[in-house]
Amino acid sequence: MFRKLCLKFCPHPSRITAPQAFAYILYSILENEPVEIASWSEDGKSFSVHDGDRWANLVLQKYFRHTNQSSFQRQLNLYGFRKVKKGPNR
Repeated sequence: MFRKLCLKFCPHPSRITAPQAFAYILYSILENEPVEIASWSEDGKSFSVHDGDRWANLVLQKYFRHTNQSSFQRQLNLYGFRKVKKGPNR
């Protein structure tokens, strides 16, 4: 679902506005970074971070210029993402 929304609302990087930028960057991360660090779930409705150290030190630093996981989590919460505590996407 997120993939479809991002593709619909983020057609080209030069046309995105500040609120859309986070969604576009997150989509880019999940599509371009190694799946050993983070990946989409099988159904594409969620994503998982598999290697928190590499996520913070490599990915967050590269895309957001910081390594603060709490700041990234606040951004996710702002856009309506929630931690999956049970079910197939856990």
